[in-house]
Amino acid sequence: MISTAEIIEKWYKILKFPSEYDETFYSYIGKINVSDGITSKDLDINGEDGILNLYTVLYLCENVEKEHKKLGIPRKITLDTLQDVVIWTKIWSDIKGTLYLGELSWLSLHLSSKIFRLGRLQFEMTTSHHSGDGVNAGDNVISIHIPRGERMDIDRCIESINAAKTFFAQFFPEFTYKHFICHSWLLDRDLASYLPEDSNIVRFGRMFSPSVSFDDNIIIRFIFGWDTTPENLKYCVPTSEFSKKIKDAVLSGIKFKNTFGVLIL
Repeated sequence: MISTAEIIEKWYKILKFPSEYDETFYSYIGKINVSDGITSKDLDINGEDGILNLYTVLYLCENVEKEHKKLGIPRKITLDTLQDVVIWTKIWSDIKGTLYLGELSWLSLHLSSKIFRLGRLQFEMTTSHHSGDGVNAGDNVISIHIPRGERMDIDRCIESINAAKTFFAQFFPEFTYKHFICHSWLLDRDLASYLPEDSNIVRFGRMFSPSVSFDDNIIIRFIFGWDTTPENLKYCVPTSEFSKKIKDAVLSGIKFKNTFGVLIL
């Protein structure tokens, strides 16, 4: 019978973590206890031990694969979906300066088969928290998320949405919904003032009918780093003309919005 440590190592290799983490990863394996009876429901989403968080999530990947296989979901979709574990390990390891996994509340969606990556985008089976353009709070919806690490190619986004319609009809026919929604800084209509008319971000935002907006400047966390705050933004170095414009705007007092919108494509 395969051991807990072997399962953890197996998924570390399957998800192809960067070799820069190997020394730390292997120095703790076998020394940190992960219960072989743990499920996604037992996950401590507030856990502050980054190594334990990582080992636990990697162990639970085994259950995700079994569940997806039972449903008939292609393994490529399983592996694409679980790549978020690597993405968030990189983000949090950069923040902490050592191997660390945070964002367990978000990753619990992947571990409980509520969210799937289909091409460029991720799609979550959920209920809407807001109302607008035919959607009422509490309605079943498919929420669109945009994973980090790749160019925001609008054609690939449209392909993903079309793939999602087929995917959920095939594998989750019992989940009835009428709308795709998105809640993101990318839907802020004011971004058009800082980008070319034909930019992928502007075009993506226009695929949605914006209904509710919140001033929160979360945009700076996505552009400059997850630990960016209005207080330390002045020390961040822009890497593009767009990021420079956003930095200057926020420092001048402009507030960008996190916007809820309904897909009109």
